[in-house]
Amino acid sequence: MLGIFRLKVSMIKLKDVSEFIFSTTIFAAGIFDHKGGNLTIKDADVNLFIPEGAIPKGTRKEVYMYLDQDEYLKQEQPNETRVAPIVHCGPPGTTFEVPFVLTFPHCAENKDHWTFSGKIKDSSNADSDWEPIDQTEGISFVYEDHCIIMVKHFTGFTMTGVAETEGTKRMNICSFGKDYNGGNTYTFKVRAFNPYDKEAVIKYQSENKEERRDDVHIIRIQNTGEDVKVNLKEIKEGWLSEYELEMTLKYEELWYEKNDDGCDPPAGCRFRLKNTDSNNHDSVHCRMKVKQNGNTEENYLEMEAQRIIAGNQMVPLPPPAHSDFNLQISRQIAGTQHEFYKKLPEKVCHHLMTNLDVEREGTNGPLDWRALADAMGIKADTIEWMRIYAKNHTLKLLNLLDKQYKTPYEFCNMLYEKLREAELLREAEWVSPYTSGVARS
Repeated sequence: MLGIFRLKVSMIKLKDVSEFIFSTTIFAAGIFDHKGGNLTIKDADVNLFIPEGAIPKGTRKEVYMYLDQDEYLKQEQPNETRVAPIVHCGPPGTTFEVPFVLTFPHCAENKDHWTFSGKIKDSSNADSDWEPIDQTEGISFVYEDHCIIMVKHFTGFTMTGVAETEGTKRMNICSFGKDYNGGNTYTFKVRAFNPYDKEAVIKYQSENKEERRDDVHIIRIQNTGEDVKVNLKEIKEGWLSEYELEMTLKYEELWYEKNDDGCDPPAGCRFRLKNTDSNNHDSVHCRMKVKQNGNTEENYLEMEAQRIIAGNQMVPLPPPAHSDFNLQISRQIAGTQHEFYKKLPEKVCHHLMTNLDVEREGTNGPLDWRALADAMGIKADTIEWMRIYAKNHTLKLLNLLDKQYKTPYEFCNMLYEKLREAELLREAEWVSPYTSGVARS
């Protein structure tokens, strides 16, 4: 990433260099002078503020920062846990005339029952240890949902916390599995992980051909030493659990990071479902209750995998019913005032967006929003630009079609045709009932 940034800088006029910022989902870089400014990794809610005067007049400094999703901390105190991402600022050792301000989110709740400690590590030495930030070199504290660190030199930073029994840590949980191949058994995994590791976990699972089988949910783990139980519920007719109906996520695996011999993987459990009849099933589905022993909060996960056919396509099935909760989440992300909701039901649009925005590779190319964009005639370089810099890709494509096709009939028929042209046959079938132009709810 740093090499790409430097290449782009080399193509910019010298007087404009200090106005150029380059960023991705885990990296950001810029050139700063005495005026200072902000460097932000927007997706991770990480911000570096360099005050005016921190860099001497007549001087420019290359500044970058990135999230380290491969490194882990060994906790030194009982009940200590990392509550924030690891952020490296560089070049390592770069100093400033006055302290800069680094802010990043944390996942601790009930903060009155926590004691927080900012941690620092020499980024230039892989064998160095994490140490508390000395008050003589800077300060660190937690304010609302963010960690704040103020020091004068660049290195690696994070935040840990020691919790009382009432202290709670917010985590993510999701089901992962391969596409259903029509066999008599189906195995899937439930994994719990820290919010700041979400993209790394999803990427790791995808590299192992296991995609998300539900939205990523939030669970709250209280520092009681109690395990989390995952119970299978509402298994699709014709299927049953081949082994256990209940699995355990160990408290120690949820609360601590361990790196004595390399880091343990995030907490997880694996279920195996078995076909009990002779029917040719098109999909497999179940629901799970997730609850920490002694904790009143309950969470529910879904797992749904649809059968694949030749060409790596899914069997066209209507979208499953989504809970009002999921729809509310979609509304918060995508908004509610879109004109195309008058042409195609909001729930169908919601399902298109949540499925197509997850990038998937098929035998002949992408099977996601990129395939639809290509079918709509959008150039490859624009698609790549959207992939790097934009959010809510499918929403933008639907808005584009909405501006071009004014009636429900035109909109739905064109969307249907473009989905089929993109070989997104499953999604095309979801739109098919509305190609008459009647947007039924």
